[in-house]
Amino acid sequence: MIDLLDIIKNNFTAKELKKHIFDNGGESSHIFLDKILEPHSIIIANLHIPKAFELYGVGLVSSFKVYRDFKDQSVHTHYGKPHGKFVGYHSMALVGYRREGKKKFFLLQNWWKDKQFVEVDDDYLENCGAVIYFIKTPQNRIPKSFARHSGH
Repeated sequence: MIDLLDIIKNNFTAKELKKHIFDNGGESSHIFLDKILEPHSIIIANLHIPKAFELYGVGLVSSFKVYRDFKDQSVHTHYGKPHGKFVGYHSMALVGYRREGKKKFFLLQNWWKDKQFVEVDDDYLENCGAVIYFIKTPQNRIPKSFARHSGH
């Protein structure tokens, strides 16, 4: 099993974590990718999302501006413009999409216990200023920072 606490302790300084958590609250999540991917990995951003998803798989949603309406854990679909006061930034994983006519909807995996999956439309995603990062370079092995003791 991957021990995220170990990865964080071994790869990030206290100053980096403070900046990420308290100063920008998830806005810089893409920087974490550089520390956990294979060396020389290529990370690309803000492509045509459905095509990039089909080519590269799951994407990192970074710099997602959270408004009061998104914090309501009983609501799992968000369309159009966000409502309420801006409360901070957040990061999630883009794990799927669908189309209805010309409209696109994106399935995001969230890290909150009571709101693990969220669907947003393309307008909501754009209005929240999200940047979507995809990893172009295949990741062929478990990074050394993830390595755990095996039974061998």
